[in-house]
Amino acid sequence: MIDHLYELALNAENNNDQGWTNEEFRDDYRYEQGTRVKRSLVISSWGDAAVWLLDPEEKDAHGEWSAGRWASWNPAMEWLTASFAELMLQEFESFLEFRDSQYIP
Repeated sequence: MIDHLYELALNAENNNDQGWTNEEFRDDYRYEQGTRVKRSLVISSWGDAAVWLLDPEEKDAHGEWSAGRWASWNPAMEWLTASFAELMLQEFESFLEFRDSQYIP
């Protein structure tokens, strides 16, 4: 699965239509979307067209791995939180917000 995500990132990077002339942006993109994705641990299956990833090289002060979500509805990897616990809390809060916003007749 990681190889697939990495290939998606490389294909997007190699698309000349993007107009990426800013070398610093390109280097940041390669790191965030390529290097970090490739070395990450996938901790979920494809549910709701998204997977959660943990990056063992990016740690907070407590040694927690940073966490993120790769989703079909977002064109890029999102490194959302500094830890798995924060990611789960954020996802739960998002679920509650979605649930509570639904109209039930």
